[in-house]
Amino acid sequence: MKYEVEKLAKSQVKVSVAYTIEEFKPYLDGVHEASKSNVTIPGFRKGMAPESLTNQALNPHAIFESALEDAVRDSLKQVSEEKDWTIIDKPAVELKEDTKNISFEMTLTLFPEVELGDYRALAKKNQATLEENLKKVALAEGEVDKTVDWLRNSRAKIVLVDRAAKNEDVVQVSIKTMDEGKPVAGGNLSKEKFILGKGRFLAGLEEQLVGKLASPEPIKFSLNTGADYWQENLRNKKLDFEIVLEAVYERELPELTDEFVKTLGKFENIADLKKNLEEGILAEKKIKEEEKFKAKTIEDIVTQSKIEVPDIMLNRFFDELHASNQIHDHSEESHNKLKIESEKRVKGHLVISKISEVENLNPTEAELDEAITHHETEKGTFKTEGEFYDYIYGIIQNQKVFSFLFNKPETAI
Repeated sequence: MKYEVEKLAKSQVKVSVAYTIEEFKPYLDGVHEASKSNVTIPGFRKGMAPESLTNQALNPHAIFESALEDAVRDSLKQVSEEKDWTIIDKPAVELKEDTKNISFEMTLTLFPEVELGDYRALAKKNQATLEENLKKVALAEGEVDKTVDWLRNSRAKIVLVDRAAKNEDVVQVSIKTMDEGKPVAGGNLSKEKFILGKGRFLAGLEEQLVGKLASPEPIKFSLNTGADYWQENLRNKKLDFEIVLEAVYERELPELTDEFVKTLGKFENIADLKKNLEEGILAEKKIKEEEKFKAKTIEDIVTQSKIEVPDIMLNRFFDELHASNQIHDHSEESHNKLKIESEKRVKGHLVISKISEVENLNPTEAELDEAITHHETEKGTFKTEGEFYDYIYGIIQNQKVFSFLFNKPETAI
C-alpha cells in the first residue's frame, strides 16, 4: 500500500491511498469466502452447494464494497499510527478511477495542533498586574450593611393582612395569559407567591396589583411585550391578563440584635457578624479578580498561539453552549455571538490541554481517583460515565495548569 498526505485547512488532511491488484486481492478473497458460507441454494444444505452455483448467487458489487471497507479500515489504522494522528470524526472516503490500482481518498479531521505563544511570559506579566489589583480590592460603602439587610430579609416572617397590596408585600396570585384569545404556553400560574415590586414579571404587570385588595374577582388588563421580550414569538404583541389576587402578606423583618445574629451561625454579636461578612466579601472579590485574570491569561495565550480549529469541534461546543444556556433569542446576531464564544472556549481548552502536555501536568490516576470519589454525588447529572470522567479530568487539568502559570500551590479538589 502506498499513500500520500495533503494538508487541508481547519485541521483536515486528505490521504490518497493506492493498493495494487495483488495487495487488494486478499481483501476480496476474504470477503468472498465469508460470503459463501451465508449463501442458501435450494436443494442443498447451507455451505454444501457447488462453487459454481454459489458464485452465481453472490453479489460482486457488495463483495467489492465490503472488501474496500476492510482496506479503508486497515489503511486508516496504519496511516494514523505512523503519523501519530488522533482522528476526531468519521472519515469521508471517495473511490478514484484507476486502471492499475484500487485507489481512494480519505478526508480526515484531526485533533488540532497547537503552536503555543510565550505562555510563561504572558502569565508572569498578568500575575504582576493581578497582585497590584488585589492590593486595591476594597469594600464599597454600605456593602456590609446591604448584606446584613439581605440576611434580615431572608429571615422575614409573612403575616396575612386585610388591606390593599403595596410594594415589598408578598402576594399570592393565579394568572392567566392570553394572546389573541388563545392561552400562552407557560403563561398560566396557580397560587404563585412573590414579593411585589421586584420586577419579576413583564413590565407593568406588578403595578396593576398595587393598591388592590385580595378578591376572587380577576383583575383584567393588557400589556405590550416590546421588541426585546425574551420569547421571540411573543415580541411586539399585546397580551391579555386575568389575575386573581388571592392573598396579601406583610413582611416582618427581624430586629438586628445580638440574639438574632446568634441564630445565623457562630457569631457572638453584631460586630462579630459584620467582621465575618467583611472578610467573606473581600475574599470573594479577590477570587473573582483572580478568575478574571485567569480568563485573560488564557485569552492572551490564545491570541499569541496558532490554532486551526476544525468545524466539528466548534459545532459541538456551539450545540453544548446553546443547550446549556437555553437560548431563546434565535436572531442572527445572537447566533454569531454564540459562535464567537464557542471558538473562544474551544481555543481556551486546547491551549490548556497543550500546556498540560508540554509541562507534564496531565492528571495522574491517583488524582483522578481522589477527585472522582470527592465528586461522586455529581455523577448522576451526567449522561454517561465518560462525560463524568472528562469533567473530572478537566477540573484537575485546569487547576494544575493555573497553579503552574501563577506559581501557586495546588489546592484540594
